[in-house]
Amino acid sequence: TMQQAGIQGTNSARALSWRNWQGGFELDEPALGAIATKTRRGGGHVGFVAGINSDGQLIILGGNQSNSVRYSAYSSNFRFHYPNGYVPNYDLPILEVNNGAVTEN
Repeated sequence: TMQQAGIQGTNSARALSWRNWQGGFELDEPALGAIATKTRRGGGHVGFVAGINSDGQLIILGGNQSNSVRYSAYSSNFRFHYPNGYVPNYDLPILEVNNGAVTEN
């Protein structure tokens, strides 16, 4: 969890609460480890940016992706947030997802 890493969280179980996170700032583009949020029917989704695949899709590590913690590729629009006091790394590795696991390309 963020708290275990010494970073203030949102104190909410809602995925979209990260869009109003007081412990971080919004990014214009994805960065390695950024918190990615998107809206979906019934609420939202949140995960960590892990990289991109060869098709340019974002690779997100998240819980409750196909009912498990796994890596998944997404084409849809996300918003990105990064913790205060850290410098974003925009150099995303190229990864391929296979059954929820990743390999570096």
